[in-house]
Amino acid sequence: MQHNHPVDDSSHGDATLAGLRSQLATEENVLCALPVDLDQQLRFASELLVLTDRRLLARASDNVWSSWPLRSAAGVPAQTMALRHFDHAGVGTLELHDAHGDASRRLASWRFTLGANVQALRLVRLFAQQQALGLVGATGGADRAVEDASLCPECDMPLPPDSDECPACARKVHTP
Repeated sequence: MQHNHPVDDSSHGDATLAGLRSQLATEENVLCALPVDLDQQLRFASELLVLTDRRLLARASDNVWSSWPLRSAAGVPAQTMALRHFDHAGVGTLELHDAHGDASRRLASWRFTLGANVQALRLVRLFAQQQALGLVGATGGADRAVEDASLCPECDMPLPPDSDECPACARKVHTP
């Protein structure tokens, strides 16, 4: 069953949407799209990160697309990849790492203003879920694979068992 996940036309130009459509394979589903608004030199630039059920796509400001598959054709994780998020002084960063054994190699990185931080955290969470699905599929595990261990929708931190309230966010709200 194919699910259509619309990409917001108002936040991306028609050329970007056409470019994205041209990159997608038949029945490939977009799970999350993140407009990235800074380049590596921290200048404003229009870039895009797109997570699908098969890979991570990135469009640079010069309209060049890059792609990192999540799984091989056989469904085995293509690489042991991790998408890491951090922020410093109002600038968020996402880094894609290829982690084999003790070594970790950065494959790519993107920077953005913190207005996109919630969406970036969602992208990181969905990326981890897709990686977990690939690992479970490769090892023949049960469908409980990505039983999303209740995460806070705001900060993406794990919630305490049997609780819908995030201690970190609650602390922020109640701090004078």
